[in-house]
Amino acid sequence: MQTNVFEKAKSTQPFIMSLPVTLREFTLAKLLVNVPVFSAFWLAAAATAFSFAYGLHVLPLGTIPMITMILLGVFVAYIGILSVSLLSQSLGTTILGILFFELGTSIYLWVVAFLDPIRRHAFGPVAVWNGPAIAVVSAQALVVVAATAAILIVQGSKRDFV
Repeated sequence: MQTNVFEKAKSTQPFIMSLPVTLREFTLAKLLVNVPVFSAFWLAAAATAFSFAYGLHVLPLGTIPMITMILLGVFVAYIGILSVSLLSQSLGTTILGILFFELGTSIYLWVVAFLDPIRRHAFGPVAVWNGPAIAVVSAQALVVVAATAAILIVQGSKRDFV
């Protein structure tokens, strides 16, 4: 929010857009800064969670697919929130986006957790990557790619940005 929403409120955006950059370059720069910074922290948190949970044998190996879906769900929610903040550049809309994506992530992960093919293996001694588990992880990756592409397409089609 600091780099996307408050920039407009602090009136630094008109200055940036007066520079010789296109809207697509501006948006790409925002993505190339925000996504890698979040990704670095996300990867560190995910590695720590996996190391703690499975290195210390706190959770059975059967939970690996579910934990992967949960961690990817956090990444998907971040990309959704980033999309809303970049496209709207409005504090109110971004807060509503945060509410929607955080609640939506919790709801869909609970639904996924209770799918029989995933629930059946969740606390087993081996990680089972069956069709539904692979489908959920693939869908999450697809949403990240599609949302990132949508940001670039929508921002590229705008004519009045400031």
